Amino acid sequence: MMSTLADIPGNVPSRSGRRRPTWRLALERPTVVIGGLTVMALIIIAIFAPWLVNFPHDKFHIVDRLLPPNPRYWFGTDEFGRDVYSRVLIGTRLSLLIGLAATAVCMLIGTPLGLLVGYLGGKIDEFTMRALDIIMSFPSIVFGMLILSITTPSATKTAVVVGIVYAPAIARITRSVTLSIKEEEYALAARARGESHTYIIFGEILPNAWPPIIVEASLRLTFAILVAASLSFLGFGAQPPDTDWGLMIADARPFMAGSPWIALFPGLAMCLTVFGCNLLGDGLRDVLDPRAGFSGGR
Repeated sequence: MMSTLADIPGNVPSRSGRRRPTWRLALERPTVVIGGLTVMALIIIAIFAPWLVNFPHDKFHIVDRLLPPNPRYWFGTDEFGRDVYSRVLIGTRLSLLIGLAATAVCMLIGTPLGLLVGYLGGKIDEFTMRALDIIMSFPSIVFGMLILSITTPSATKTAVVVGIVYAPAIARITRSVTLSIKEEEYALAARARGESHTYIIFGEILPNAWPPIIVEASLRLTFAILVAASLSFLGFGAQPPDTDWGLMIADARPFMAGSPWIALFPGLAMCLTVFGCNLLGDGLRDVLDPRAGFSGGR
């Protein structure tokens, strides 16, 4: 027997029993709307940052060093007279790129791995899960530092390493969903028809497994941005003349007592990003839950 309409992702039941499109239900969720608008605004800022800055982010104005926010320098200046506003905007681009690239890496590694071991099961599943448990036992920052310490730090390497750090989490979620879906009637029917393992995994299991994977990926984006900023703060991430929020806060440490704005604004940008991503992730989790549509009758 094939899956019923109620089992197909992308449609959610309404009170009347009719199927409601996921996008419509999403627009009814304040968390999705606020989180989505916040993330979209940050992406727009990252794309158009070079045209939104007041000054080149790496230009020194020594005579204007350590100025507080004013009409000329909206977020003040740092110890070299660089415009903090311009550096925050340029840092938004690099921080988001690192976070998105890291999330893509962990998805590309974790999703196929979780599908494979969840489908095959047995000793392969057991061995892989124990190996992932060992990797996840290390704190993410320590594990990232361990890998980056043997190579020259850069933003690209940071994105790859953070993606590797969070790939086990995606793999575990995917494997858990795969274990459930492969026992569903439509997956068993495909196996009985003699379909190939590749078709069953990517044609039957993956299309029905994507909602929790997407939700997990949206949450991993938050963690990736935070860990990447932490690595930059510790000197293992972006290197001058590039800049991101973690590097800006690290550079501001000696001046935080007298010039707190140097660290305040990149910190606020990071908090806003985490806020938006978390709201979006929580909202997507509710929308993609098939039971969400019955909330009105609870």
